[in-house]
Amino acid sequence: MTLVRRLARGENVVKAHRTHLYQRMVSTELSHQRVSLTYLALAALGLPAGISMAAGSWPLTGLRVLVVAGAAVALRLTVARREAATARPVS
Repeated sequence: MTLVRRLARGENVVKAHRTHLYQRMVSTELSHQRVSLTYLALAALGLPAGISMAAGSWPLTGLRVLVVAGAAVALRLTVARREAATARPVS
């Protein structure tokens, strides 16, 4: 998601930055523990999709991939909302 966003904005994708989702989550005052547990939950959601891909169970794989993608999009939208709520006006 970070790579696509940076490409869309015309940013240098090999230059160091602080815009990865986990960094943005921490900047909205979420604890490192909460961020790590969120990533763990996403990985746990993705595990069945990977297993069904390896087993060749494609109908279930598609559904599971949609669930993981939906969770990732929901997380991204939640972070954007938190960023907007914690934004401080520039004086």
